[in-house]
Amino acid sequence: MKKVMGYGVLILVLISVFQYKAFAEETKTEVIKLIVVDLDCGSCAKALENSLKRIENIMDASIHIDSGEALITIIEGAYTAQNLIEIVAELGYEAYESEKDN
Repeated sequence: MKKVMGYGVLILVLISVFQYKAFAEETKTEVIKLIVVDLDCGSCAKALENSLKRIENIMDASIHIDSGEALITIIEGAYTAQNLIEIVAELGYEAYESEKDN
């Protein structure tokens, strides 16, 4: 019985991995750059990253403590920069849109 359950769990894990991979390959993403103000410690930056990553349609977040630059990967079209600025404000930090690359 335990061996059968073990195979069942393995099958479920494999199905989940393949579904995630298919989702990731089909999903278009974009990166929005923000500057987060007064983010002065690494643990605060990590906490903000983790909070952002838990929000629906945010695929990844990376914050560089020295520059305050936040690179937020979202499902394409899910948020505008202004939406993300408001989300960051709700999480306790001020942010503004980074200058666009020419």
